[in-house]
Amino acid sequence: LSDYQNITGECSGAGGCPEALVDRMFNGDRATILGIEAEGSHTFVVDETRIPLRANYTYTYTRFATAFVSDSPQFGTVSVGDHLPYIPEHQLTAGAGVEWRMLRANAQALYVSPMRDVASVGPILPGEGTDEQFYLDLMASVEVFPGIRLYVRGENLTNSAPIVSRRPYGARTGRPLLVQGGLEASF
Repeated sequence: LSDYQNITGECSGAGGCPEALVDRMFNGDRATILGIEAEGSHTFVVDETRIPLRANYTYTYTRFATAFVSDSPQFGTVSVGDHLPYIPEHQLTAGAGVEWRMLRANAQALYVSPMRDVASVGPILPGEGTDEQFYLDLMASVEVFPGIRLYVRGENLTNSAPIVSRRPYGARTGRPLLVQGGLEASF
């Protein structure tokens, strides 16, 4: 729980502020940010095979406790009960793997709920928030010599392109599809 008596925000070019407001601090008055997180993991062992599983979930509640008008484009006109911008309400990460002798494979999924671009309440209006995000990543490797592994890794294998920010100067998508391979050495 973070119970702010006077939360502040700094205007920056990255936040979409006009040049005249860059580097200025803005008061956001009273705000509450409350979160809860659950995490679990377990590794099953079957003969020579290890199967690690893990999951993490975070819920975040945010509200302004004071009404005000700000020159900051992210605050703007704020009413009591408005959500703070750019804080997702839900985040979930889940992963599973298989390890057998010299082979390893791991998969991870990430979900992030939509976020507001401006302080507001109710449904996020079109053009005033981000998209929900889902990413799937995989990695596999084989140990070819002691301490030497060949690997292949893929990120954002669904090739999704959600809008993850609208600042500065318009909508931007998240990370692109990436596939890479390599050699890893540890001594």
